[in-house]
Amino acid sequence: MSSRSWGTSSAASTSGHEHDEIRNDVAVQSVSFYDSELRLALARRIFGDVRFVHYAHRAHPPIRILVDRGRITLAGAVASPVEQAVLGHIARGFLSFGVDNRLVVDGDPRPEDGRSEPLAARTHSAG
Repeated sequence: MSSRSWGTSSAASTSGHEHDEIRNDVAVQSVSFYDSELRLALARRIFGDVRFVHYAHRAHPPIRILVDRGRITLAGAVASPVEQAVLGHIARGFLSFGVDNRLVVDGDPRPEDGRSEPLAARTHSAG
């Protein structure tokens, strides 16, 4: 049995549990000089900030900075909606083609598609 089919059948056998499927969203980041410089500058700004330095000291920081063709994606988990918003603001302060803030707040339920909703969508939804 291949590892791909094993993972799918394994996920299917855990139906009803927290994780019902395995998503394979692996992509290779571009190797452009600009993307590398942007990624490094943003990482220095975020992990050098006194509010986020505690994340930098972890073996695997929970904040991931992805840059592809000038577009910034923030992924991972943070402790509060304030941290989520501040990190998005910091990223938008860099010259880029756009920022996709996919950070989630630890303990917040995730939408069905597995992507985090923007902070504004969670706090200002019509009800």
